Amino acid sequence: MNTIDYIKTSLITARKMTLELINDLKDEPLAQPTINGGNHALWILGHIAHTDSSLLNQMIQGQETCTLEHLKEHFAYSTQPSTDASIYPSFDSLLKDYDTAHAEVIAYLDTITEDDLDKPSVGCPEDWKDFIGTVGKCLNVISLHTTMHYGQLADIRKSLGRAPIMG
Repeated sequence: MNTIDYIKTSLITARKMTLELINDLKDEPLAQPTINGGNHALWILGHIAHTDSSLLNQMIQGQETCTLEHLKEHFAYSTQPSTDASIYPSFDSLLKDYDTAHAEVIAYLDTITEDDLDKPSVGCPEDWKDFIGTVGKCLNVISLHTTMHYGQLADIRKSLGRAPIMG
């Protein structure tokens, strides 16, 4: 397996696992993991979709905006989840946005070579270079970011008294 196939497998696996938990929370999309709040499934879904699109379009490719720019206000880095469902797109709409972002990233992987992984992320801020300063690092973070939020989804399910499921 080459590096691009490894990245693709990681992205597909992280998405599959995370979607299983997200879909299980469709009936409680605003449930939070702790009594003190935290990220809920609806916010996580929109946030992952926006982040994947932003990392690909803006960081890797240096575009001014991303395909899912309409999600920026409520789901971009440093936004905070709200329990006011009226400010968010529907659950199903966010699932479609996540499908779009994922498809974009997988399609991009089909256009690059192993050498491209070491190219600089043209839209990366200087202070983030160690973290996402190359194409490969950005693609790695897309997978890691999804699995980090997978843990939060597992905590939400636990707070609701649901039995663990393997995604």
